[in-house]
Order: sequence, then structure tokens, then C-alpha cells
Amino acid sequence: MTTEMMNVFLFLVVCIIIFFVFRNFYASKTLTKENFTSKKQTFTDGIAGNASNYSNDLKNSSVKLHDQLLIGKYRTHYENSILHLDDYLHNLMLHTALNIDHNKDPSTPCSNIEKLSTLYNTKQALNSIMKHIDAN
Repeated sequence: MTTEMMNVFLFLVVCIIIFFVFRNFYASKTLTKENFTSKKQTFTDGIAGNASNYSNDLKNSSVKLHDQLLIGKYRTHYENSILHLDDYLHNLMLHTALNIDHNKDPSTPCSNIEKLSTLYNTKQALNSIMKHIDAN
């Protein structure tokens, strides 16, 4: 009976140790994300006081992402992908337009008219991405 109690006690101690190790591991992981340390927002500075830090963080993130994408090296691959996606969106728009149920109320959620509008907005976003790629 005492060996069983010792085994249970040892098992509980090991579980508690594992709990604290993983809790500290995940707590430290949330503090640093993508090599940026998260800063506690102080409300004494207000929004205006933190604007320069926010702007610098955005600029650093943008530069990091631009460096990862290597637009100059893979420009033709990106352009081809966007052109194929644009063609795919055209076909989806045609398919959606041909399947509009004219007996159904167009104001109902998820109607084909709403889907067509979303596809059009996506197409406009692709045009904006293509202009960005051409500018770089």
C-alpha cells in the first residue's frame, strides 16, 4: 500500500513540474513573436505618445516582409500567379452570374449577388497587388 501511495505521489509531483515548465514555456513564447518583444501599452503616454513607436514597428515589419518576398527575384512568378488567379476569378464571377436565382430575394445573406460583389472586390485587390509588384 505504501509503494502505491509513493507512486501516486511521485506521479502528481511529475505532473505539477510538467505543468509549470509548459506554462512558463508558453508564457515566454507569447512575449516574443517574430523577434519583436511585446511591450505593455502604457496609458500615461496616450495614443499620440506611442505613435512614433507604432510607426517604427510597422516600418520594420514591412521591411522584413518585403525582404522575405524577394519581389525583384521572383517578380515573374508572382505576376504569373496573379494573372492565373485573375483568370480564375473571372471564371468564378461568370459562374456566379449565371447561377443567380432571380426568384430569390437578393438582400438575403450569402446571395449570389453578394458573392459576385465580393469576387469583384477581390479582383480589385489583385489589381492593387499587381501595381505594387510593378512599382517594386
